[in-house]
Amino acid sequence: MGLEAAIIAPVSEPTRRSFLDTLLWTSLAATGVACLAPVPFYLMPPDSARPRRRMTVGKRGDFPAGKARKFADIRAIVLNDGELRAFDYRCTHQECPVNWDEASMKLKCPCHGAVFSSKGEPLAGPNKGPLAALRVDVTAAGDVVVGEP
Repeated sequence: MGLEAAIIAPVSEPTRRSFLDTLLWTSLAATGVACLAPVPFYLMPPDSARPRRRMTVGKRGDFPAGKARKFADIRAIVLNDGELRAFDYRCTHQECPVNWDEASMKLKCPCHGAVFSSKGEPLAGPNKGPLAALRVDVTAAGDVVVGEP
């Protein structure tokens, strides 16, 4: 019986001080994790720094007059306003994706009301300049290829 008493120590009740110590260290650990969470995003290059590849987006007939199509993998919007044009579909204000408005034949940003002409020129709103134009080539076979100029 003497040996058992030496091995098993009595369990002490938690004190207010031990609770506050635990709370303090848990809070500090959570703050440290929250401060370090953005580091991987800082180390990765932004989308705009990554090279944009050229891509075949369809046939010439896939783009009727007055219509537009978006392509997320190359961040482009291709439109036909009598001429095939392509732009980076991110608004120059805060990079929200612009949409094609068929009725007015304009590109509009739903976030803050920026409006661009079918040539990518700023018309209204808080935009910071024209949309980035992309090169559009139509091959002899009628394929539409879009990418960096």
